[in-house]
Amino acid sequence: MLGEWRRVASAVAATVLLWGCATPAVETDAPDYSTTAYVYDVSLCNAADLVRNTAEGTVEIAKGVAMGFLYGAAVLAQNPRSDLGVVVAGGVIGTVGGVGYGLYKAVEQVDLSVDACMEREGFRLAGDAGAL
Repeated sequence: MLGEWRRVASAVAATVLLWGCATPAVETDAPDYSTTAYVYDVSLCNAADLVRNTAEGTVEIAKGVAMGFLYGAAVLAQNPRSDLGVVVAGGVIGTVGGVGYGLYKAVEQVDLSVDACMEREGFRLAGDAGAL
C-alpha cells in the first residue's frame, strides 16, 4: 500500500511542477529590458507559485483524507454489531474517496499568478494595452 502512496505523491508533484512552469510573454523592446533579470524574476515567481499551490493542495488533500476516513467509519459504525476493526476498515475505504476528492479540490484551486508577479517586478506583459 505504501507503493501506491508514492506513485500518487509523485504524480501530484509532477503535475504541480508542470503548472509552476509558466513563462509569461513580456515586452522585450523596452529600454530597461534585461534577459538576465527576466530569467531570474520568472524563476522566483514560478517558485513562489509552486510553493503556494503545493501548500494549499496539501491542505485540501489532508482535509479530504480526514473527512473520507470519518465518513467511512461513521457509515460502518451504524451497524450495532460492528467492531473496531470493521469501523477502521470503513475509515480506510472512505480515505480512498477522500484522497480523490482532495486531489480534485487541489487541482481546481490551482492559481497561477506569474503574470501579476512579473508586473510587480517591473516587466510589461506583451499585448497589455494598459501598460503602453
